[in-house]
Amino acid sequence: MAGSPFFLLGCIASVLESNRVEGRWASEKLTRAGQVYSVRPIPKEAVMAWTCACGQENEDQSRFCSQCGAPQGPAQASGGQAEIEFGQDSLPVPPANLPSSHQVTTAPAGGISGTDSKKKSKALPVVLILLAVGLAGVCVIGIIAAIAIPSFLQSSQKVKQARAVAELRAVGAACQQYRSDKGGYPDTGHDEGAYYSIVSIFELKKFLEPDYAAMVPVNDPWGNAYSYGVSQDDTEFILICDGSDGKNTLERIPEVPVTTSCFEDEIVFENGDFIQKPEGPQKKCK
Repeated sequence: MAGSPFFLLGCIASVLESNRVEGRWASEKLTRAGQVYSVRPIPKEAVMAWTCACGQENEDQSRFCSQCGAPQGPAQASGGQAEIEFGQDSLPVPPANLPSSHQVTTAPAGGISGTDSKKKSKALPVVLILLAVGLAGVCVIGIIAAIAIPSFLQSSQKVKQARAVAELRAVGAACQQYRSDKGGYPDTGHDEGAYYSIVSIFELKKFLEPDYAAMVPVNDPWGNAYSYGVSQDDTEFILICDGSDGKNTLERIPEVPVTTSCFEDEIVFENGDFIQKPEGPQKKCK
């Protein structure tokens, strides 16, 4: 009985030590590189045999894995993984002694991963390059159009001039053949006081078709009617094309042959020869 006080003191010390050990990890914090991790307290009623995430089975009284040293959490008591709360002051860094299954992956602030950020940074130069190429293409097309369209229009006008010259020459040749047979040029009527009585070339069709011309062209290449005139004694004739603008601005008939340089100028064929026709470079003047 003399040792009874010491025996009681030993029992009390054992109970206190057991409570201290059980509650130590309930409040202890693991720190590494300034990051804070706290392990949630493990309720006593949840203590049972548990399996660590590394696969090691541990006794119900063990608070740490006997293989990897990881602390037991509430989820591990039922076969799950330990739950770890992270401090709010900085991004978490997993403790060095935790197995790979306990490692925590974090995303940058704002919820955007580094991969998405790289994809966006790569997409921006591509968009800028496409825009630059598109603008350059538009500029090139504009330059080509500015050069090609006027050139095309000018070439088209010159072709029409050449066609008008050829048609007037053909009709004039038919009129001369008619005079050789009939003794005078086709008489389409006379206006008193006028040297030439100008009418539409349509009036010639009944004189020249089909014996002297298979078809007499009525309209010039610009869609305007050719004109025909004959002197009062039927010994002279004139054919006129009004040019690209379709307006007859001829104030008087040239006494000697002249050449023109504008698409709008008249083309004049008189008595078997041109007394006014286009020659050399041509341009739009009006």
